[in-house]
Amino acid sequence: MEKRIWIERRFGDQFNRKLIVTHQKSMIAADILIDDRESEQTKSFKGTWYWFGKDGADWKAVLNSIEHNFK
Repeated sequence: MEKRIWIERRFGDQFNRKLIVTHQKSMIAADILIDDRESEQTKSFKGTWYWFGKDGADWKAVLNSIEHNFK
């Protein structure tokens, strides 16, 4: 619940409606995964994985990368 509220406060309800929070990333089919650590599930994700926190990547950097890659 805390993650959903955090996302909604920062990005609004429109973004929040498309949010899936799960430890089982292999169970979802999506274009984008944002995660803060590497795992077998992030490595095998079929869409594009954005590593939040790697090399200092904050939300702004991740969102800029998403915008750049999905134009």
